[in-house]
Amino acid sequence: MVAKGKKLKFLMEKTRIDQNLAYIIELIETWPDFYENSDFYINQHVPDLLENPNKCSMRQKMLFDFIKDKNNLGNMLRDQYKQKEKLLLLAKITTYLNQFNFDKADQFYKENQKDIAGYGNLRSSAMEKYREKIKQEQQENVIQITNEIERLLQQFDYSAAAKKYNQIQDHYAIESFRNLVKKYKLLEEKEHLIDLIKMELKKEYFLKADELFLNSDLLSQEEYAQIKSISIEKYIFNQYGVQLNDEKNFALAFPGEQILLSARAGSGKTTFLACKAGLLIDTEKILSDEIMVLAFNKDAATEIQNRIKKRFKQREFDNARTFHSFAKQIVKTDKDLLYDDNESIHTRRLSKYVQSILKTEIKNPAFIEKMYQFFRNETQEIAQAGFMLDEEEYFGYRRNLSYVTLKGEKVKSLGEKYIADYLLEHGIDYQYEKQWLWSEQIYRPNFTIYHHQKVYVLEHWGIDEFDLNKQVPQEWTITWGDYLAQIIKKREFIKSKNAFMIETSIRDLMLGRETFEGILEARLLKFGFENKKLSYEELIKLVKENDHTITKMAGLFTQFIQKAKKLMLTASDVQGKISSYQPKSEREVVFIDLAARIYIEYECLLNKDTKMNFDDLIVEAIEKIHDTKGECEIWIGHMNRRPIKINSLKWLLIDEYQDFSKLFYELIHALQIYNPDLKIICVGDDWQAINGFAGSDLFYFKQFQSIFKKGKILNLSTNFRSLSKIVNSGNELMKGKGTPAKALNENIGGEVFIRCMDEVELEIRNRNVDTDQYRFDQRFLFSDENNGRGKPNYNKIIAAKYLKSCYEIILEPKNHNKSIAILNRTNYIDGIKLREFKNQLLGCFSNSAIEQCGNLSDRIDINTAHKYKGLESDVVIILNVTDGAFPLIHPDNELFAIFGKTGEDVYAEEKRLFYVALTRAKERVYLITEKERESVFLNNLSIYESFLDYEEDLPF
Repeated sequence: MVAKGKKLKFLMEKTRIDQNLAYIIELIETWPDFYENSDFYINQHVPDLLENPNKCSMRQKMLFDFIKDKNNLGNMLRDQYKQKEKLLLLAKITTYLNQFNFDKADQFYKENQKDIAGYGNLRSSAMEKYREKIKQEQQENVIQITNEIERLLQQFDYSAAAKKYNQIQDHYAIESFRNLVKKYKLLEEKEHLIDLIKMELKKEYFLKADELFLNSDLLSQEEYAQIKSISIEKYIFNQYGVQLNDEKNFALAFPGEQILLSARAGSGKTTFLACKAGLLIDTEKILSDEIMVLAFNKDAATEIQNRIKKRFKQREFDNARTFHSFAKQIVKTDKDLLYDDNESIHTRRLSKYVQSILKTEIKNPAFIEKMYQFFRNETQEIAQAGFMLDEEEYFGYRRNLSYVTLKGEKVKSLGEKYIADYLLEHGIDYQYEKQWLWSEQIYRPNFTIYHHQKVYVLEHWGIDEFDLNKQVPQEWTITWGDYLAQIIKKREFIKSKNAFMIETSIRDLMLGRETFEGILEARLLKFGFENKKLSYEELIKLVKENDHTITKMAGLFTQFIQKAKKLMLTASDVQGKISSYQPKSEREVVFIDLAARIYIEYECLLNKDTKMNFDDLIVEAIEKIHDTKGECEIWIGHMNRRPIKINSLKWLLIDEYQDFSKLFYELIHALQIYNPDLKIICVGDDWQAINGFAGSDLFYFKQFQSIFKKGKILNLSTNFRSLSKIVNSGNELMKGKGTPAKALNENIGGEVFIRCMDEVELEIRNRNVDTDQYRFDQRFLFSDENNGRGKPNYNKIIAAKYLKSCYEIILEPKNHNKSIAILNRTNYIDGIKLREFKNQLLGCFSNSAIEQCGNLSDRIDINTAHKYKGLESDVVIILNVTDGAFPLIHPDNELFAIFGKTGEDVYAEEKRLFYVALTRAKERVYLITEKERESVFLNNLSIYESFLDYEEDLPF
């Protein structure tokens, strides 16, 4: 307590003293010349003022009153004067030190040391700054001289640079200088090499230029290609009259031994391959027989070969072939080859052979019983599929899932499958999604049943209308309330048609299939259905004698065999794989068991019937290459007159590399083992990989650089085919999936339209009034057999509306005399074959319309998106751009999971197929969809937003 009191007293005293000093300083400030005449003020003026206060100014008088201890005022003023003098001395000596004038500072201190405190610290601090300044100046000098050295080295004046270095050698490491000299000596060599290369290129001595590059490590492959591409461009133009863009010239000049050219749609990969062959022959003196082009189909091989011969003037070139024709010449077999020609249903020999095996096997009761189980079992794996996709793609995948019925039909929900199976098992005939015309719109209830002169509609609702939470599946785009409103309207519509509606919903599914079938049975009984189940023998007979079922199963087994072959798995290998594989559903278990049995029988019969699977050609060719260490022969030229050993091949050019599989890779790998100098160029587009169903695997595209140790990937991204809006739409669809395509600068424009089939007006019923519109619209209707009342029975309203949509598009003046491709996801449009659809379309045009539009039969092509890959048209019309078509997620995809196929793979391939269809167009694309069934892929296109602005006009 005492200590605290003393401290407080000390602080108060200090405050008093500080205040007193402040008054004294303020008093001094009233005398501007105090410090010059301090003696006068201290000894005379202040005493006089103290004795005569009336001489003070008001301020001075006030300050005198505040100052304590006036008797000691003179001494206090003298102390303040001395303090000021010390500060002036300190300022002066600090100036000397800041100027680094240490001699003057030392002398000044010597003269005034009693009045200058802390000089030692001041001097040390200044000396440190001085040393730092010297160091900085040295560094700046080193940098300046280093820059001069680098300037001299840039002129390759090494002697002058060395002299300059001597000036800073104590401050610049000799090793750093030597590295700098080495760098510029290499640069000098590099520039000299570039000059030599350019000289050879100017003379079109490409081999000498290549030799200069290869004998030095001064240039990277990219640098050399950039230099060479300029001369390559000139040579191609002068020699072949062809002008190529920078991307192609760079790729053609690139000196790699194993190259993958990732070529987007319309980028000219065929031109690249043909030009590369021409350049190898003309500029690198490679013999035409030392180059082989391999393609996956005969048309592509022929096209490339023709272009090499004609456009690139290599008349002697005859070595473009398919992989299988190459293998056949190596194997030299006389066996009957089994394969499916996808271009013609009449040459699908493999499927027919498998079907003949199946027809024998179904005589076995155990086998046909398993087939029945296969069609009856639901696809349980569907609930988990697609979880690796991002959220938007996952919901799109889920919306497009489907189920297969006992009848072999595809339905959209599990409830629909249960209903279809129940109706079949109880002998109740039905039509799935029969078209009803409703205020010029199309209504497709789940099931339409004709029973005892009455019409019944059986609908399975996707919501529980008594659900207080009003929930709908996450993937739906419609709300619970809107869906319920549709239910109510549909009930009213069916009632207005004097038909009867039988209803089930997801609520009825909660306790499983057996309970659901009991609910369904009770509701059918209410309407007078007997519900007598067919005997087991009758059901088995239904499956056994159903041609559609047999064809479908044969197709699945054929696909199973093809996938196994592409993975080089024998029937025995598949059996081993099955033993360690965990199927995801009972349906998959049954299928794998049946397929494996067919595969075993298939292999046994091949040997017995002296037949050979097409892919076994490749396997045997691989074996022969190994057996002969690559010294086997193939034949080239007309009538196979020129034999060559495959080890003599120097270049291999591979088309459509995105379609590679293990089978084809092993063939190429075998060639490389015994011919290690064989150079390879592959071209392909991972955005156009659409043959996964046939066993192709994008692994070989994506892992090119790990598979081929010297592998390099180059890009051809410029689309020469399509105008910019089409290119941009393709990029929007595939956003985030790789390098986007580019349109040519001059290819600005193009059009992409989305149109709705429902908006096409079609007068179907004349209502006893024979109008011009009614007569006109008859041309679009597909007539079925007579309905027994002497009047034509017109159905296929959807196909008719699609037909009229195409008709109206073709009639647009901007599409006159344009080539037009009409593409569909499958071979059928609403049950109408594409060929029939085309014939009906051509028959719709009057003579005057044909005069306006030009010769339509030659300009209109109708095909599937798969088959039209690699082709192009001015205008492309894509039909059925709806969920269930684009994408088509078939439940049978799960059956091949044993070979590594996933739901994510299926969805990605469906998107790529839509990309292929979209990018066939040069000028315009028309995407024809249906209201409330629009394809999920349309969400990726910016034009879809404007399409959604249309006013809803559906009656339900």
